[in-house]
Amino acid sequence: MPRDEYDIEMFDWAEIPLEHISTARISKTIVIPVYDFLKKLGKVSDDDWDNVTDLLMRYMERHGIE
Repeated sequence: MPRDEYDIEMFDWAEIPLEHISTARISKTIVIPVYDFLKKLGKVSDDDWDNVTDLLMRYMERHGIE
């Protein structure tokens, strides 16, 4: 469930596959080194990826992050 304007629901969550409806929290974004990932859980749909990256770009522009 979205908590603020920078939360976006992952519409294709079942195809990833995730166990339940999930939300990407853009304002809580952190950098995680690739080597910290243990395994790949699935693949985000192109539509969800586009929605998340578009919202991330808007967040970065609004907060002066380059």
